[in-house]
Amino acid sequence: MSAMRPFPIIPESPDALVGTNSTASTPDGRLLLLLPPASNCDLLISRTDLPVTLEDFESCLTLFGETGSLENAIPESAGISVVGDRFLVSWSTGKTLRCATTSLPLRPGSEWDRSSLEFEGNTVIEQILTSKTDPVAVLYHETRSEPARSSLGVVLRVDGSLRAVQLCESTEGLFSPRGFCHPDGSLDLVWT
Repeated sequence: MSAMRPFPIIPESPDALVGTNSTASTPDGRLLLLLPPASNCDLLISRTDLPVTLEDFESCLTLFGETGSLENAIPESAGISVVGDRFLVSWSTGKTLRCATTSLPLRPGSEWDRSSLEFEGNTVIEQILTSKTDPVAVLYHETRSEPARSSLGVVLRVDGSLRAVQLCESTEGLFSPRGFCHPDGSLDLVWT
């Protein structure tokens, strides 16, 4: 017997999908939602702690694009996180990975603490890993063409600057990396 589906499956373009690192909860229980690049990466905040549709959100900030608070360019990948009263956004464009933090609540005049790191190859943010007290690491995937190789690593924020730690490298590709941060700050990472 086949299971019935209560709703029709509607194909969506990749630009319409909410990414892995696109949501975060504020200390007061509201949800932050980072829209995809096709939507200028606007940051929305829920009006309640139980949003159901996009109608339950209001605009908070435009982070990227012409009127962006952080950068005029639209990133290739981005992610957000909240730890305590701090909001973290990390994004990549080509060979550059950037992080910015600010205090909550977010507002157009928020002051940002920014840092960046250059890589040899194109870099994509895979996941932001956090513990209960600190943003611990940004899991990244770097691809280089000459010689062709792919690597996974974590970017750590140490004394206000970013430091990359390469974890593995392959000439065959590395796929679907995911991580988990334990309360003591140690990380478990898996990939195929």
